[in-house]
Amino acid sequence: MTNALSRRALLTRSLAFGASTLVLSGCGSSSAQDATATTLKRPTKTQVPVTTTGTNFTWKPLRIGAGGYVTGLDIAPDGTKVVRCDSAGAFIWSTTNSQWQPLLTSATMPAGEWGHEVTTATGVYEVALAPTNTSRIYVIFNNRLFRSNDKGASFAKMAMPAITASAVDDNRFYGKKMAVDPANADVLMVGCQTGGLFISRDGGASWTHQTAVANPTSACGVRIAYDPTSTSNGATPVVYVSSEGNGVYRSTDGGASFSLMPGSPLSARHMVCDKLGRLWVSDGAASGNLRRWVSGAWSSLGPTNIPVKTIAIDPANSNRVVLASAGGGIVQSFDGGATWTDVYNPNYPAGSGVRVATDIPWLAWTNENYMTSGAMQFDPTATNKLYFAEGIGVWWTNPPATYTGFNWNSQSVGIEQLVSNQFITPPTGGALYMAWDRPVFRITNPDVFPSTHGPNNKNAIIMGWAGDYAPDNSSLIVAMMNNYGIDQSGYSTDGGTTWSQFGSIPPEVLGSGKIGGSIVAGSSNNFVWASSNNGNVWYTNDRGSTWAQSSIPGVPTTGETGWGWVFYLHRPILAADKVNLGTIYIYNYKTPYWGLYRSTNGGATFTRVFTGEIAPASSYNAKLYSVPGNAGHLFFTSGQQDGASPAPSALMRSTDGGATWTQVPNVLECYACGFGKAATTGGYPAIYIAGYLSGKWGIYRSDDNASTWVNLGANPLGNADQIKTISGDMQVYGKVYVGFGGSGGAYGMLV
Repeated sequence: MTNALSRRALLTRSLAFGASTLVLSGCGSSSAQDATATTLKRPTKTQVPVTTTGTNFTWKPLRIGAGGYVTGLDIAPDGTKVVRCDSAGAFIWSTTNSQWQPLLTSATMPAGEWGHEVTTATGVYEVALAPTNTSRIYVIFNNRLFRSNDKGASFAKMAMPAITASAVDDNRFYGKKMAVDPANADVLMVGCQTGGLFISRDGGASWTHQTAVANPTSACGVRIAYDPTSTSNGATPVVYVSSEGNGVYRSTDGGASFSLMPGSPLSARHMVCDKLGRLWVSDGAASGNLRRWVSGAWSSLGPTNIPVKTIAIDPANSNRVVLASAGGGIVQSFDGGATWTDVYNPNYPAGSGVRVATDIPWLAWTNENYMTSGAMQFDPTATNKLYFAEGIGVWWTNPPATYTGFNWNSQSVGIEQLVSNQFITPPTGGALYMAWDRPVFRITNPDVFPSTHGPNNKNAIIMGWAGDYAPDNSSLIVAMMNNYGIDQSGYSTDGGTTWSQFGSIPPEVLGSGKIGGSIVAGSSNNFVWASSNNGNVWYTNDRGSTWAQSSIPGVPTTGETGWGWVFYLHRPILAADKVNLGTIYIYNYKTPYWGLYRSTNGGATFTRVFTGEIAPASSYNAKLYSVPGNAGHLFFTSGQQDGASPAPSALMRSTDGGATWTQVPNVLECYACGFGKAATTGGYPAIYIAGYLSGKWGIYRSDDNASTWVNLGANPLGNADQIKTISGDMQVYGKVYVGFGGSGGAYGMLV
């Protein structure tokens, strides 16, 4: 098997979460990686005792909520609802539990198709319900098609060839890329990003490739819309297919043949056919203008004040058309597009559209005026109920006929798809969760959704890259929180409840785009900052009022500095000693100045105390950890790697401040490491890892300083997503938090 969850997966997921301005500032890794590529050797195996979890340990969802991007929505005539997400799979609404249930888990997916070693990304390209039988669900995941006949209780892999089907491409929110015949659950059409259209007439067992529309000229690919009026009385359905760059094609024989529609928009994106047989199309080449086809002719009907992103037709009144812009602005027509009325514009004054989130309170509190459109659709079983899948969840409203105040109501419970970066678990207990898009959440009760997040709701999209607690005051938390052009990094003196922004930041952060990286606290006043994107190392002794650049002899301060070459890689390579105040450790990957550097004066100067790579392939997802309560005790991992698993990269440790390193026996390709409350009073902290022990992937805990291990399971909550961060609670023995690469978090504990 191969495990490709490092460079490739992290890049695609970065593109999905607010990283529209992604800049790869130097590949950086080539020198260090190439220098060691021929010398990687698998560490010698030793026998490590492992016990199973037994029945007294359980995993539970960490209640954070939504995040990420809900990019698609499908509602069947009986009201069954499914959504797809660009990072966290697909979900079906459970009326029994009143929440979204994940469709793809280790319990529902076939063997060998779901799990840590075979899942390279957990986003879903498309999901579709069969209108005549909503027990039938089709999902395209990992470039392949899966089918359920029991409403998602189980899935089977179908025979359709692998296609190009990225869940995070720039066109993931445009229309239906898969559609089921309104009258026949076995007839299915799949539109590809490249490669055209595939058709099955036996529920996915066999396929034909429709070459007439098989050559879209851009990655927007192929979109599909059935004419719901054409299947009555057993008639052969009419279906429309857009081929990006070529126009719209029409079939009157159920897809056996297609003809290009003269005058059709070349860049047709979202397409909907109403119950009068009229086709509505958003024209990407005309700033999202609305086009309509009826009786053999095309007309332009779209309002001039909104670039059309998605289209919804009221099933009770085909002349009622609702259009949404990219940011969630809405206009509607009650006369088939002849006239239009504003309903909601995110730029209008407060009160025009209010978010209400009784399920996940922070969704209403956060800055989300720009509600990033994924899809809109009316519920056919309700009166005037419009559903909206967007940037941070699923919402519904009863849109008024004229521009008046109204509510967007959250219906998002069960969807977890924030991209995790780090858990901070101070000695006082609990945790702080840091993620992409919404920087930091304070976790006091993991079963209750937060009402706010830190540092504030001033900005819509900002990342929480890294943080730390001060060794002399664990209520003081420092955090790096920024995005291109925005920095709100700062500190909290009350354990993360409230935040103060730094008086200044290192000048290269905003001036040169050195976002991301690591930050640690050497004491209550002393913080050290290392920027990604080939940034430098900085320190402050006045809580961020002023910063000075650290002196590290021999290490360049321009070009490839060796601290971190691109922000989207997860590289917390700074660590502060939790006993000796002002002692800071930092790892550099680049030859010839690679190695472990140590400062005893709060980061003012560093000295190299170990030369060379601590573990192989450390230019990518390397992580450095300081052990609470143990001076000079460090752990190091190169993190996830490409190629065969487990990669020959051991978990390394030092007990002398980084001068010498030894392997933790039989632990390879460790994704994350963390510490929690000791099993016995005065004992060594519990060690938690996500990695391979004796060749077997899992989450493990050691209570005896890495001599023996307890297996806590392979895929918490049945989730196949990568583990980016793990940390134990310092007040509750056996309680551990894990953060996923695109599915929020989970926590486990003894019960």
